[in-house]
Amino acid sequence: MYKVFFNESFIRFTHKSVQDKNPDSNIIPYQNFYQIQNWLADAEKSAKPINTVLLHPKPELIWQDFKVLFKKVEAAGGLVQNKNDEFLFIYKKGKWDLPKGKIDKGEEPCDTAIREVSEETGLTNIKIIHDIINTYHIYKHKDKLMLKKTYWFLIKNKGSDDLTLQTEEHIENACWLDINNLSTVLDNSYGSIVDVFNIYKLQVK
Repeated sequence: MYKVFFNESFIRFTHKSVQDKNPDSNIIPYQNFYQIQNWLADAEKSAKPINTVLLHPKPELIWQDFKVLFKKVEAAGGLVQNKNDEFLFIYKKGKWDLPKGKIDKGEEPCDTAIREVSEETGLTNIKIIHDIINTYHIYKHKDKLMLKKTYWFLIKNKGSDDLTLQTEEHIENACWLDINNLSTVLDNSYGSIVDVFNIYKLQVK
C-alpha cells in the first residue's frame, strides 16, 4: 500500500478495499493512468481535500509508473519523546510539525533524523529507538512537482527538555505534549504527521 499527500489531499494505491477513516474518500478500481493525472490536477487547485483510493491487484506496478512523474527527494525526521512520555512539536509556516530535514549525500536516514532533530531543537542527548513509518508528499518547487519520501523514527530525549529553536528554518515555537492532549496541534498539522502518530499508536498497543 502506498499513500501520497498533496496539499490537503491524498491518493492511495492498494490491492484491497478497506474502509477509509475519511468518509469522503473515493474508492475506485484502477483503470488507467489518466486517473492519477486527473487527481494531481484536481488536488493542486482544489481548496477542499480530494482523497482517492485506487484498487489494483499489484499496487506496486502503479507506484512505479506514478514515481516517474516527479523529481525525488528524501528526508528523515523524528517523533521525539521525553522522559515524561511527552512528544515534541515545532511550529513553522503556520502548522505544527515534527523536526525533519533532507538527507545529505552519503548519509543514512537514521543519522539524518538525529542531526536534524538536534539542529532544529538544540537537543543533544537523543537516541533512536526504532523506525515508525515512511511517508510521501508532493510539493511544487520552481514549477516542478517534487515527491518527498520521509523516514520517521521514534527518538528518545534522555537529557534536558530545554530547547534552542533554529529560527532561520522558520521555527517560531515548540511544545511538549502528552499523547492524550494532541488534538489541538494535530488539527493544525499535516496529514502525514497524523499518520506518523497513528502508526506509532498501533506499534505500542
